[in-house]
Amino acid sequence: MTILEIGSEGTFQVLSTSGDTHLGGADFDQRIIDRLVTGFKLKEGIDLTENAMAMQRVKTEAENAKHQLSQTERVDISIPFIITGKDGQPRNLNLKTCVKTSLIDVKHHVQMHLQIQNSLNQISIRLFLWEDQPECQQYSNS
Repeated sequence: MTILEIGSEGTFQVLSTSGDTHLGGADFDQRIIDRLVTGFKLKEGIDLTENAMAMQRVKTEAENAKHQLSQTERVDISIPFIITGKDGQPRNLNLKTCVKTSLIDVKHHVQMHLQIQNSLNQISIRLFLWEDQPECQQYSNS
């Protein structure tokens, strides 16, 4: 969580930075990856984490799905021929309707709320300290 002050000339100043910088990025990718890998293992009995090439394809599709979910509530994920089974037959990975809301849980909402609160608290402390500095009074009263 970063709170910026945007100046009139297009400049900005970072007022506060707090929390997990990957929240909404890498952690969202990982949630989709986990869902794909777990679902595939339950359906096919094959652990994709043991195959680097398959995992790279899963990661790529998870990132694509995350981008699609920024504009829609649902996305279908399909990766044909993700791996070959013990019987020599190719296996496909299909996840129908990956729903955005199912990837977000209450814990993450609470964490985000706490990070926002922490960032706002940091700004209040900085503003308070700014106001207490006599040399800064001329700027704060204008």
